[in-house]
Amino acid sequence: MGDRLMKNLSPRTHEISTRRDTLPVLIQKNSADYLLIAPEEVETLISDEGLSNEGCITLTMQDIPEDNKRYLMFSMSVSDDMITRISESIAKIVGPDLSNDFSK
Repeated sequence: MGDRLMKNLSPRTHEISTRRDTLPVLIQKNSADYLLIAPEEVETLISDEGLSNEGCITLTMQDIPEDNKRYLMFSMSVSDDMITRISESIAKIVGPDLSNDFSK
């Protein structure tokens, strides 16, 4: 649903790099219209900034993947051996069922 809405509505977008706590402030100051965020973070993000959730509308997107993947990126100066060691360490933490998810 989210990707379809973005495609169909073609909203004007402006990508920014900032701390996460800046985003709800931008919305309340009408400098931004919406924020895509994990549902479990909404209440905390608003309350941590002392903002009101008055006027906030949350939409649950049905096409969001259930998993919560994170990716590590390395510069070319990181050796293959180091990447392998990191991948093996992560596999030890998450267990054998997920160990195939980690590769160079």
